[in-house]
Amino acid sequence: MRCSILWVALISMGCASPAPNKNEVKAYFDITSFTQQLITQQSKIGSAVFIKNIVNENTEERMVVNPDSLFWATELNPLLTSDINKPSLLDAFKVEVGVKETNSNLLKTIYSVLPGVNSNVKLIEIKYLGQPDEVRQIYVVMKTDNPVYSSHQSIHVWVNSQEGKLIIDSLKTEGVNKTILLKPMNYSTTISVQ
Repeated sequence: MRCSILWVALISMGCASPAPNKNEVKAYFDITSFTQQLITQQSKIGSAVFIKNIVNENTEERMVVNPDSLFWATELNPLLTSDINKPSLLDAFKVEVGVKETNSNLLKTIYSVLPGVNSNVKLIEIKYLGQPDEVRQIYVVMKTDNPVYSSHQSIHVWVNSQEGKLIIDSLKTEGVNKTILLKPMNYSTTISVQ
């Protein structure tokens, strides 16, 4: 009888589901792959972009014809550096899915950093049409603070679908950098795809 009970116990232990892997990273939105895909697609389009840069009170406007992948990688760098799919950020963000956007038909997934978590990325909003893979906007807020330097930056990218591929309509990056003993630098860059 004892052998039967021991045998049943051993079999049931062998059939139990494995314990969750503590090193497994939670699957947040893969902003790095998404951005790399945008860079590849935009550099193949062959369009022109209108750029407006403002630094403090100085404004510069220019047109760039057929921007290449280096141009787009530079302009989308804030998205590339806002990856939250890292083991150190496991369970570091509050995730809200299917939130209705005010004044539009978009839904959004919101990633908000939890209090006390050490992350430069504070907020990511992925706005989509119907299904999460139909991305139409991405908004990211990043902050860095230390005794000598502080930075606050946001990037807002609007995308659209063209022949089944997502392309950039426009993007805006803005922020402020403060270094001790120096005048703060306020800046914004607006890019419109023609």
